[in-house]
Amino acid sequence: MFNKNHSWIGSIFCRLLFAFILIIIPLYFGGFSIYSWGINTVKQEILRSMIAQVSNYLNAFESDVQKIKDNQYQVCVSDDDFESLAVTGDALSHIDRTRSINRLRIRMLAIKSSNKYIENVNAYIPTLNRAIYATGSISEIPEHKYEIFSTIHPNTLSQLIYWDKKLYIFAVFPQQYLIDGRKPRMIEIELSINSIKDALEQIDRGSNWRSLFFSLYNDLEISTGFNGNIPVEIKHIIKKKIQIKNHDTFSIKINDNPYLVIYTLSDYLGMVLCRFIPEEQIFGQIKKYKKAFCFFTLIALLIIVLFSLFAIRYIHQPLKKLICSFEKLEEGNLEIQIYHNHKDEFQYIYKRFNAMVKKLNLLVHQVYKQKIFAQEAELKHLQSQINPHFLYNSFFCLNNMIMKGDYETAEQFTNQLGIYFHFITRNASDMVTLDNEVAHARIYAKIQERRFRNRIKVEFQDTPEEVKTLIVPRLIVQPIIENAFVHGLKDVLENGLLRVIFVSETGRLMIQVEDNGKNINEEQVGKLNFLLNSSQNEFESTAIINIHRRIRIKYGNDSGIKFCIGELKGLKVELLIVYEGGKQNENVQAFDS
Repeated sequence: MFNKNHSWIGSIFCRLLFAFILIIIPLYFGGFSIYSWGINTVKQEILRSMIAQVSNYLNAFESDVQKIKDNQYQVCVSDDDFESLAVTGDALSHIDRTRSINRLRIRMLAIKSSNKYIENVNAYIPTLNRAIYATGSISEIPEHKYEIFSTIHPNTLSQLIYWDKKLYIFAVFPQQYLIDGRKPRMIEIELSINSIKDALEQIDRGSNWRSLFFSLYNDLEISTGFNGNIPVEIKHIIKKKIQIKNHDTFSIKINDNPYLVIYTLSDYLGMVLCRFIPEEQIFGQIKKYKKAFCFFTLIALLIIVLFSLFAIRYIHQPLKKLICSFEKLEEGNLEIQIYHNHKDEFQYIYKRFNAMVKKLNLLVHQVYKQKIFAQEAELKHLQSQINPHFLYNSFFCLNNMIMKGDYETAEQFTNQLGIYFHFITRNASDMVTLDNEVAHARIYAKIQERRFRNRIKVEFQDTPEEVKTLIVPRLIVQPIIENAFVHGLKDVLENGLLRVIFVSETGRLMIQVEDNGKNINEEQVGKLNFLLNSSQNEFESTAIINIHRRIRIKYGNDSGIKFCIGELKGLKVELLIVYEGGKQNENVQAFDS
């Protein structure tokens, strides 16, 4: 009942709810944006801190290696004892050679003790075929090791040499030995892999973090926390990413646990340091904020639901009750009364509605019969304007026939005219069946067709069976046909055509009267339609206007007459009757033709 006449989507309740949601949504998404921005900012700061931590360690290790290489190079190039032993060692006396070796060993011990990553320092003197160790021993040069190290180009990208599962830094002099074929003197420093691993473990201590330190140019790998099981794909992923960016982060699963990987490349060492941190340990606190935001989202949805229920109970339902009451009132229920328990605006509206219904009920009983009597008086007055007009034209036509001596036509005309007057005077009822009204109009059309048989032809459709018993006001079709003869076809000298058509649909009947007169245009049609619907009474009320008013009084404002230009290029008059069941309940005397 409510949905039939009112769109639920366009209701006040929906508009109010929509407005409330429009207010909530920007606030919610504003909070969501701030939350997302805050979370992302915290994540970025954490990642930057992690990258900085890894980079700092790697930079510190680079610095240590650089200092080691500087000390190594100074010994190799500028140490007088090392140079004298390498150049003239075989010419030195035993005492001088021993003194030079001891001083060189002391220098090498100083280098060894200068850095925690140094495992051992060795000097190779090819002229003496001796290898001097900082630990105190002297032996022959290990030819295989010496040959491998001496053939490595000094400008190699990696500063660290991984050989026989040990890590070395070496320096040779002179550097052009590869060109002139001389055997160079060499300072070899062995780095402690365990010390490097201990340093990494020192960083990882007290956490579930893991570290991996590996070379891009050899098989060197130093790891913590993996227990020797380093996922193979990790190194492949990092090597691919290094081609794009020297340091970055990404996520990976290790044993089905998500880890955040932070890596940094050292171009100087040719090595990559990466750390594996459980995401839960890094972002665990952030997840609490996610849960809080989800809770906030549920609260927002709960507020919308509670507001909707409140609006339904205190706004939508009272409005729906009021609208339903108005619809019952439109259906004629003048006994309806509505009540509201809450002291608000609706209680006042309900009270005024009840008072209005009481007054309306009173007025209907007082005014209804008077209105019916006034309508019947107006119908009789309008019909009385039509009858004299048609009577004048009928006798004028008969007079012309007699004057022309066309007595046969005049006889037929008088018979038809008699039937016509019989229809007019048979009873005083203002209403007739459509079948009788059309029969009367058809007789008039035959009279006119006989009169203008050399100029005008009439096409008159039969009345549809389903509307023959429809009750209509008397004299609503004939005056329209008369108007077509008098105005539309008066100047047509040949091939004139008048067409009457019936278009019947459920609850609707359209009677179309059309001629092929040429003296009409759109502007004139517009003036005629304006005249029909004008509320002014200054002009003389014509037959067409009277019909239009009578049809509307009888069937309502959806019915009536409309002018337009028809298919025959003349004026078309459309008479529309919107009815319900044909209104067969009135007393109507049948017209026996």
